[in-house]
Amino acid sequence: MASCLEYKAMVSAATIAALTAFLVLEAQAQPGQLPVEKSQPEKMQTHAMSNPFRIIDVRSLPGFDKKFEQAQRFAGADAAYSIKLSPTKSLWLFGDTFVDVENAEGAANSSGDRREKDRKHCSMIRNSIAIDNPQKADSQPRFYLKRPGFFTPSSGNFYWPGDGLMLDGKLYLFMHETENAPKNPPPYQFSPLTDHLLVVQNPQAAPQTWQVKDIRLGNRASQIQIGTACLQEGDYLYIYCANCACGFGLNKNPTALARLRLTDLKVGIGEKAQSLESKMQWYSNGWQAKREFLSTLWEDGASEMSVTKLTGLKGFFAFYLPFGNKAIMMRHADRPEGPWSLPIAVYKLPARSRDIIYYSAKAHPEYLLKDGDLLLTYCDNSGNFNQVLKDRRLYFPRAFKIKIVPNSSQ
Repeated sequence: MASCLEYKAMVSAATIAALTAFLVLEAQAQPGQLPVEKSQPEKMQTHAMSNPFRIIDVRSLPGFDKKFEQAQRFAGADAAYSIKLSPTKSLWLFGDTFVDVENAEGAANSSGDRREKDRKHCSMIRNSIAIDNPQKADSQPRFYLKRPGFFTPSSGNFYWPGDGLMLDGKLYLFMHETENAPKNPPPYQFSPLTDHLLVVQNPQAAPQTWQVKDIRLGNRASQIQIGTACLQEGDYLYIYCANCACGFGLNKNPTALARLRLTDLKVGIGEKAQSLESKMQWYSNGWQAKREFLSTLWEDGASEMSVTKLTGLKGFFAFYLPFGNKAIMMRHADRPEGPWSLPIAVYKLPARSRDIIYYSAKAHPEYLLKDGDLLLTYCDNSGNFNQVLKDRRLYFPRAFKIKIVPNSSQ
């Protein structure tokens, strides 16, 4: 695994090989399908291994999409992380959220659909949440829509959600403190500042009664963004990060890794933020106390993604959508720090107009419990904000299901 300096000094042969192979096969696949070849030849590897798993089935889930499309007042959002609170409760975290302020009761239109065709009666809040039952196919999420956002920093800026997890009855959420940047081109008129860890003391209570402790981590988000994904393994919380300082070309968010002992995490919520951050260990071909010369787990990372275990399968799986790519990727590793396999494409995104942007691929393992089955989502948006206002088909999470099996060629 390359350090930041090593990474900027070269373009990874493994990434070029994977991307070239995918582009050659891409034309053979229809939207939602896979290229014929599932893994990369051994001769194309450098530091990475071929992926020991493959995808044998991909299906869109329009019925799942309607959970969000037909909700009362909720009129579209992105981010769409989900965290299992209990077997029957899943927390969804959304970024910028449209709220239908006129059609507050969700009255159906002439077609029987609760959606308007546009967002002319909508306002926007900075983040929102929903609680859903992952074990009921027909469940209707309950949304919590609060101005200026459900979670808000004391600075007056706003939070963009990161990943999170439940641990010993408490909910831990990474949040990216962000400020407006009106000089940036749409839809990128924001600038991340630093990251926070929110600790919800009573997550099984009604969300409006949550008791939340806010711990500011103090990093510079322009250098590294903490909490793009996280998972618990053994005695540690593993925290995946976008190492923005190492961004190069289209690979703007190379993936780095930190970890924190669970005992330190529990103690840290009663201490100062600097004390908690100082207990983090960083991966640089081994674990170290200082955040320097970090290993790049994979170059084509994303600022939002999922790293998870899956029922019936060994190891860890990462799902993400590289900047500017046309497919959602999957990598595998036997340990949280890797080495990580080469990527394979799990879902080809629909061909749309140039203005349409795809991003924010996430895994939701609490929804499908059969071995190898997984529900994923991605978000769509437009570089033309007026198009988002006029077309209510945009700016909702889009769901699909995949089936993962061991690669018999391994």
